[in-house]
Amino acid sequence: MNEPRQESEPCGIRLMRLMETRLLDIIRQEHSNRNCIHLYGTGEYWTAFEQSAYLLCRIFPGNAISVITHTAYPFPVVMANIPDRALREYSRSHIFRRDEADYKECVAEEITPKQYQIWHRKEVQEFQ
Repeated sequence: MNEPRQESEPCGIRLMRLMETRLLDIIRQEHSNRNCIHLYGTGEYWTAFEQSAYLLCRIFPGNAISVITHTAYPFPVVMANIPDRALREYSRSHIFRRDEADYKECVAEEITPKQYQIWHRKEVQEFQ
């Protein structure tokens, strides 16, 4: 549940807190993900990481994609963002497996590790 302080914070602050406190757990979860989009609320945007980011980009081409690093993780991490209004519109015709205030989970078409690796390599190269 959101704390009142978090509701009024800018998206960037909420995203930084998410990455500081949960990024390693999220990466571990994404490691074996093949068909589930895990979305984390950061205010006006929803953020997906790694395989979830790839799955999100397949549904919403042209998303804002970023490559980040974390001091405790030696590899670049790809994340994608989608505006809250776009996700709300999507939810009118799709059912989320989990639908919480700051977390949503929906099933997508299954991907192969090779598809993800090709996409990830391309995204990381573009940001280097």
